[in-house]
This record gives sequence, C-alpha cells and structure tokens, in this order.
Amino acid sequence: MADTVELVTGATVEGRFGIARGKAKDLAAVGLITVRGKAGSRNLYSLHEVRSVMERPWVQPPHGSAFVVKVNAAGWDPEASSEDKVSMVAGWWPCADPDAYVGRPMLVAHQSFILAAYRITGYETGYGRRRFDLEQPGRESAPFLLSADPVVGRRLPAQRGPISYGLESED
Repeated sequence: MADTVELVTGATVEGRFGIARGKAKDLAAVGLITVRGKAGSRNLYSLHEVRSVMERPWVQPPHGSAFVVKVNAAGWDPEASSEDKVSMVAGWWPCADPDAYVGRPMLVAHQSFILAAYRITGYETGYGRRRFDLEQPGRESAPFLLSADPVVGRRLPAQRGPISYGLESED
C-alpha cells in the first residue's frame, strides 16, 4: 500500500505555522515548498514537506558577519541558471558601508529562509545604492558559519524594515 500524503491548503499552512496570509504561495514560488495539486482555485501542499521546511534550523552563534538581502517571490527564480541568480540579487541595494562587506558573504533570504549565499568581491555605487560583484563561495572562502555547517537552507531571525542589512559577527 502506498504511503498517503496529507495535503493542505495555503490557508491551513499559514494558520498552522503563523505566516502571513497569502505567503504559502510565495514559499512555493521561491522553491521552498511544492504545489502538489489543486482544490478548485486553491493550491495544495504536502503537510509533511511544509513542516520539514518550517522546522529547519536557525543560524546560531558563533557566526561571521554577512550582508543580507531580502527578496520577495518575484525577485527569485529557483529554476534560473547560476549566472541569472547572481544577476537577480547583485544590486542595487542600500548599504552605508560596502567596504565592510567585501570578502564577506551576501545571504539571500526570503522571509526567514536563506536561499543562497555568495561572496562579495567588490561593488559599484550609483544613486546612493550598491551593486555588488558576487561569486559562488568555495570551501576556501571564509565560511559564514565558523563551523562547517552549510548556511543555505537555514533560517535567520526575520527582520522588519530594510530590504538589506548587515548581520554582525557573533563569535
């Protein structure tokens, strides 16, 4: 007998996990959860999959500093090529002290979830904002976490306000 999958609507997901109305579809749009079917015009999601995403671990100290950019569902395409993803998030971001982040990670977050991590190698300035030169981090790059744990897929405490901010070192 095949395992049954409990399917729930976006409203159920939002209610059970305390996320804002309409945000379940955004989690699907950025590739965190999968639409498994439809009930009329409503998307259906696997409760097990949603639960496992919502229970992902939080970034814990000690960690290094990073520049965090928050993207909405329209600003991230999980199916895009690596080059296109870099283009999506490279700029133009408010950043008062970009020199402080050269050589450090840029973390791309949606809601509290880290979708990607890049290394900032430089920047250009225009109209009071920054466009960053980014590269995929390698093992030789200074890791965001002082441990060997990967950061992509983990969660950051959600921050209201700015679309970009500095996450300061906690070591």
